[in-house]
Amino acid sequence: MADHRSELRAWTRFTAIFLAVFVGLYALYTLLEPLLEGYYAFLAHSVAAVLAHFDPQVSARDNVILYGAAGTLRVVEGCDGVTVFILIAAALAAYPRPWRSRLFGIVGFVSLLFVVNWLRLVLLAFVRFYLPEHFHWVHVYLFQSVMIFTTLALFILWAGRGSSVRASA
Repeated sequence: MADHRSELRAWTRFTAIFLAVFVGLYALYTLLEPLLEGYYAFLAHSVAAVLAHFDPQVSARDNVILYGAAGTLRVVEGCDGVTVFILIAAALAAYPRPWRSRLFGIVGFVSLLFVVNWLRLVLLAFVRFYLPEHFHWVHVYLFQSVMIFTTLALFILWAGRGSSVRASA
């Protein structure tokens, strides 16, 4: 019974810390979101630069990727990957590991998720401009799921690695 209570306390502590960190970081993100226009523009310009290697009609202005008469793709809140950055940071901050391990995990995984999100934007722009009939499905269902499952998989791998290290120690 004591083991069960200890486990329940650990899960309660994890959940409370996770929620506090997630809500705090998301509130900060919401407050700072107007300042992120430069980040959105960076994403748009870097994606356009890659696509322009294959098709010179692709360019960017501010946070908008342009493709001749075929249309535009706007990088806005939600396209930036920040929600999954916050999600992984909150999960790792709440997990009972040494702070050094948590901080390395946060920096490493946020960096990796940035790359995954950037690749997602490249592929979304490709679909938007060359396969527009599939854009909605790819954007809403496929790539949002990819981002969530990638984040979850990273956390499970990181947490599991620590469990096997503790179990063998």
